[in-house]
Amino acid sequence: MDAQGTPVLADGKTEASEDQIEACKEQIKIYNKCQYLTKHMLLTSVSPHLSTLIMPLAMAKEMWDQIKNDAMKKSKLCQVDTQ
Repeated sequence: MDAQGTPVLADGKTEASEDQIEACKEQIKIYNKCQYLTKHMLLTSVSPHLSTLIMPLAMAKEMWDQIKNDAMKKSKLCQVDTQ
């Protein structure tokens, strides 16, 4: 969007066509759906305690990073046991 609120292409000058705007909206829908599904899979595949820690995070990437950090803090015995 430019300063007037007109949708523009990446160059910042060329106005986007209706087809381009619709394609962009469709891509955003697909992205949001994938983000939601990924977050759901992460939440349902970890322990209840870890689930409560990652639930407030907004992005699936943030959740995954928190899961990795939690796993790396554990001892080698605990890591092998959870596999």
